[in-house]
This record gives sequence, structure tokens and C-alpha cells, in this order.
Amino acid sequence: GFGLKSFHSLLQQLEGPEALQYLSPAQLDALELPEKLKSGLKLAVSGMLQGHGALLEQVECWLKQSQGRHVIGLGDVCYPELLKEVYQPPPLLYAEGNLELLGEPSLAMVGSRKAGMQGLRHARSFASELAAAGYVVVSGLAVGVDAAAHRGALDQGGGTIAVLGTGLDRVYPRQNQALAKQILERDGLLLSEMKLGTPPIPSNFPRRNRLVSGLSSGVMVVEAGLKSGSLITARFAAEQGREVFAIPGSIENPEAKGCHALIKDGATLVESLDDVLVQLSSPVAKLVLSGCTSTPASKVPLALDEKEARLAALLSYDHSSFDELKEASSLDAAELSQTLLMLEIKQVVAAVPGGYQRVK
Repeated sequence: GFGLKSFHSLLQQLEGPEALQYLSPAQLDALELPEKLKSGLKLAVSGMLQGHGALLEQVECWLKQSQGRHVIGLGDVCYPELLKEVYQPPPLLYAEGNLELLGEPSLAMVGSRKAGMQGLRHARSFASELAAAGYVVVSGLAVGVDAAAHRGALDQGGGTIAVLGTGLDRVYPRQNQALAKQILERDGLLLSEMKLGTPPIPSNFPRRNRLVSGLSSGVMVVEAGLKSGSLITARFAAEQGREVFAIPGSIENPEAKGCHALIKDGATLVESLDDVLVQLSSPVAKLVLSGCTSTPASKVPLALDEKEARLAALLSYDHSSFDELKEASSLDAAELSQTLLMLEIKQVVAAVPGGYQRVK
């Protein structure tokens, strides 16, 4: 029956949770807690709390199924130091995978579940660059930007932490179960504060977002609408004293308005990885900024013929219809189709609903 508030209230009154077993009934009565919680504590101390043994058996059974599974208490040496700094950190963390990632420099990447192609590309490429720079990429395993961020880190062979809003025995959403398995196979980490068996309840996801930001030196929002849960994560980050970064988008894209609002409120506008690393000012960042990383593939000049280059110059990062391009380029329909096809093959443009847009 304990929530975060009551747990931390109890912790402030005791030297540690283990002290409970030594308290007399009178000392238990003297605790500043609601009567219902004190009654539960008395039953727990006496060993008469119903269901308590079954819960422990469930956890022990889950732990024995894999050597990579752990339950981490607030006082454990491997409990993340950054997470200890947040207001009322979770008492327990369930983890599966590489615990060493909890002690490495990390940055969170979050964004819309309905992100467009451009947002997904940004998430994956920035995550890959962050991993190459030595950062662990933290996200929430949701569809859209979260999944792209995890995949970007894995592309580079880097570390990634997926924070779940369910119990670790119930990976959600289902379409990302294969991604969760891949994260474990590639030395990543799955993490949750929810007890085993916890289903995907909407109220649990803001709590998940709090962990995403709490584990990280900063949060980068890739694409987000004004009502996106990613803005909750950004707000948590600001409250926790972490850096907030946002990638701008088209003024016509509703999924970019949240990023624009963050930038207006003081978030760092991100156009390249340098914008992030300068703000983090870590030894890793200084090493990268000194020129120790390779030039991203997206910055390598592309081999375009005259017609392709002329059409590429007309395309923007917002979509343009076929008719608009035909009129602006003075190409006939056959020439335009052929040129657009070549630009798609060279990954300069992509077909999107309503037309085409430039991607590099």
C-alpha cells in the first residue's frame, strides 16, 4: 500500500527499511503515517501480511530464469547516482541486461509515437552519433521516436536503456517485443520501477517518463505535439536540473509544435550533435568536439547530375506535390518521374503522403 510519498516519509523516520523489524508496536504506532499503512506495517513485521510471500516467490522465480535479471534497491551500490538526485526516487528497480550502462554518460531521446519520416530519421541518426560519442541512449520503448532512438544506438554498437511503464515480464507495446529482445542480445538494458505483472496502465507512463529523464544528463525531444507525453519528460528534466534539447521542424507540422514551444521556453535548439555536446560539457563531449569523430555520412557530398541537382534544390524539407514540382522545374511528367526516382534511390528525397520531401 505504500506509494512514493509514504515510502520516503517512512525512510526519513528510520535509519533504513531493515530497522522496521526491530520496532515495537508502540514505536510503530508513533510513526507519522496514515493508520491504514501502520496497520499494514504491523502485519508485515509480524509475518502475517497476506500475499506478501507470494509476491516474493514471484520475484525470486523471475530472477532465477536468467542471470541477467536484477532487483536493485535504493541503497544498492549499483543504483544509478543520477536517479538518486531526483525528488523521491523509486525504492526498487527491476532490471534485465547490462547493469554497467547505469554508470555511463547518458542522454534521453523522446518524441512522438506518430513521428513522420523526417523525425524518425533524426532520432535514429542522432542516437547513432550519440552512441559513437560514448553516450548511452535512454528512451521509453514506445513506437515512433523511442524505437528509432534505440535502433540508432544499436546501429552503432552502442548502449541503450529502455525504460518500461509495465512490469518487465510484460513488454509493451507488443510490436516492440522483438526490439526489446534485440536490446538484451546486444548488451543493452531493460528497466522498470513497476512490479512484475503490472499492465500498461496510462497513469504509469508519466512515472516511466520521470525515470527516463532522471537517468540522463539531458533530454532531447525530436518530434512532439503540444499535448505529447514527451513534453512531460522535458518538464521532469527541467525540474531535475537536466539539460533540455529540441529539434525544430516545419511550422506546418503539428508534431513539431511541442519542440517549438520548448525552444521558446529556453530549450537548446539542436541542428547537429555539437549543439548537444557543447551544453553537456563533459570530458566525452570535449573529446568529440576536438575532432575525434568521423564526418557523418549525411554530410558527404552527393553525386548528382545537373537535372537531379536542380530538382533537389527545389525540394524542401516540407512536402511538395508532383504538380508543384512539375511547374517549378519545367520538366515534363516523364522526366520528373524519372528524376524523382533517381533522387529516391540516392536517398535524397522520399515519397510522403501528398508528394515528396527532401531528406538530405
